[in-house]
Amino acid sequence: MSSVLFVFLDGVGIGENDKSINPFVSGEIPFLKNIFGLNPTITNPTIQKNDRFVFPVDANLDVDGLPQSGSGQTAIFTGINAAQIIGKHFGPFPHSEHIPLLQNESIYSFLAKMNRKVCFANAYPPVFFEYLLKGKKRTSVSTMACKLNGVKINTVEDLLNHKALTAEVTNHRWKQRLNIDLPIISSAVYPSILSSALFTSVMMPSLFDMW
Repeated sequence: MSSVLFVFLDGVGIGENDKSINPFVSGEIPFLKNIFGLNPTITNPTIQKNDRFVFPVDANLDVDGLPQSGSGQTAIFTGINAAQIIGKHFGPFPHSEHIPLLQNESIYSFLAKMNRKVCFANAYPPVFFEYLLKGKKRTSVSTMACKLNGVKINTVEDLLNHKALTAEVTNHRWKQRLNIDLPIISSAVYPSILSSALFTSVMMPSLFDMW
């Protein structure tokens, strides 16, 4: 039996082989270096080693205009060209025509039909739940997909119990901007928190959305 961890890192792509502008070239990225021996760049975008792959994808999805989170993330979650369905890129929230896709065609609904358990590792602050209690329905694609498929949305309590992470990982924003009393965690700690979420039960894919 096995588990799978999906990590979505927003705003990161394959860039120029230039240390002055590309942190993936100027900095040490142990994950990529240990697995592939080098970092991908525009001149060398596709890497394969021991049945592991790095490769670029085109966020335009054959649709004119600037890619947006709503349609792009729906495509990631469902495997369906969401921008093409509505004839344009849309965001940051899911388009009304995308909501049935997230409910019936997403990876969450697919796994539910297979009787697999799913964990969404992100935690949300109290202000988010207050927003929902006011009848507000507009959320990100990842959150919407969870809500539509009965996946638990984590709270501050889950965060304090090391069963979830904030989207910016360290808790710094929550502490500084939301005035929530949380410990600042280091990069040495959060992998173990993700592992804890991942191995809560057998055959449980976990998702962590970092932005």
